[in-house]
Amino acid sequence: MARTLTRGHTALRAAEQPLAIPSAPANGELPLREPASTSILLVDDNEDGLRALQAVLEPLGQRLVTARSGEDALRRLLHEEYAVILLDVRMPGLDGLETARYINARARTRHIPIVFLTGHAQDVEQIFSAYAAGAVDYVVKPVDPDVLRSKVAVFVELQRERGERVRQARARAEAEAIASTLQQHLLPDRLPELSTLAMAARYRPGERLAQVGGDWYDAIVLSPEHVGLVIGDVVGHGVRAATLMGELRAALRAYAVEEPCSPGTVLTRLNSLVVRTHGAGMVATLLYMVIDLDGGLTRYASAGHPPALVRSVDGVTRFLDHPALPPLGVAEHTVFESWEVELGPRATVLLYTDGLVERRGEPIDLGLTRLRSALAEGPSDLEEMCTHLLAGASAATGLQDDAALLAVRLLDEESPQLELELPAEPESVSVARHRLERWLFETGDGHDDALAVKLAVSEACANAVEHAYGPESGRTFRLLADRACGAIVIEVSDCGRWRAQRGSERGMGLRIIEQLVDTMEVERTAAGTTVRVRKEPGGDEQR
Repeated sequence: MARTLTRGHTALRAAEQPLAIPSAPANGELPLREPASTSILLVDDNEDGLRALQAVLEPLGQRLVTARSGEDALRRLLHEEYAVILLDVRMPGLDGLETARYINARARTRHIPIVFLTGHAQDVEQIFSAYAAGAVDYVVKPVDPDVLRSKVAVFVELQRERGERVRQARARAEAEAIASTLQQHLLPDRLPELSTLAMAARYRPGERLAQVGGDWYDAIVLSPEHVGLVIGDVVGHGVRAATLMGELRAALRAYAVEEPCSPGTVLTRLNSLVVRTHGAGMVATLLYMVIDLDGGLTRYASAGHPPALVRSVDGVTRFLDHPALPPLGVAEHTVFESWEVELGPRATVLLYTDGLVERRGEPIDLGLTRLRSALAEGPSDLEEMCTHLLAGASAATGLQDDAALLAVRLLDEESPQLELELPAEPESVSVARHRLERWLFETGDGHDDALAVKLAVSEACANAVEHAYGPESGRTFRLLADRACGAIVIEVSDCGRWRAQRGSERGMGLRIIEQLVDTMEVERTAAGTTVRVRKEPGGDEQR
């Protein structure tokens, strides 16, 4: 054995240099640091054997850690990561096979390759049966230095590649977290609450991309009569896209205030700023719309963005067509025009980014047709509408890119209504209460006892969920809220049959409702149950 090691050592000094493993190339986004040397664990109860292994492996330039027993090896594995373990089979106490089984049983160490060392021919048959214990290879003593170095060098390189992938994954995750935080910070915390315009919005990152994109939306109250609506998409992903999105949002808000009724002028100025500031380094599509809340006249301009989609109160849908103009950042002297359209009462306008309609390998027209059908067939409530459209877009192949959408609806200020149809599930009670609260705020005149109304309606919704149906799924309840001569009139109806009262404490919901409102009616038919309540302005004082 000593003769073999000496011969190999002489050949190494004459013909070889320490192994140099090239680092992985940078991915163009985050610089990679040269990884530190890896560690190799040598386990042998024989001191001469350990010295021989060290002499063979030292030219690899890695950190060599020795252990004189299986127990010592397990202790060292608690504190350090190793590229490979060279493990002698025959050791007193915990032998090599038992040690390998312990290593393989531990989640943090089972991935470390184990190369068995044996000087006994009869051990070879045992080693073959012990691969399940974590072994990947074996070497028979006396070892050939070149063979052993080659085997170990392979595992060192694999460890470095693995470490590089882990570092890159962590760097990407950190960058993505920064971009996601930045993007969420730049999106509106909440949309404006107006009595004549209802709004709902969603943003969802793509499922196939590992980075947040530059999709965004915004709503700007320009005056008591005008509201600006924005939907945009910065080309690219990651921190840069999110940062550029923030720049666009801030600049557009400033220009919109200066030009409150001219979307074309706003986009023209914004495009000029983008080209002069970023050159070819920034491209973004954007649609900007200004709605006149008094008459419904809507002006809009588009920079290469998908067209807005309108649904009238009778369910008819149409796209707002306009001449194709390039995205922002393509040509400095592009002049964007404003286009006008009259929106009918309670018309719904949907703004969205291309991630909602684009699919790899198919024309975008198919996606636009799919979206138009989904809007026409979907629920009327804006929040439910947004959820429905996102679910439909991701049902088949998932959202391949980020998607943002903003839905708005003109309200009839004289007679606004709230209509909801929700699953008969406990979670729907809080959804109904939240939507009612917003409706009360949007339509309130300062005389409503909103708390009493919310409590009464919550009880009515809870009764529909708890009493109307059995364990079967697919059941719903409906909420309709309206104002009549200053009074609030609300109906909560279901299509089930209420179960019999159980227990002395049951059936208190209707009594609570009765105490909270001025009048209450309960109508039970074969088609279901409807609870109607009415709250007069100043009703508590009148009773």
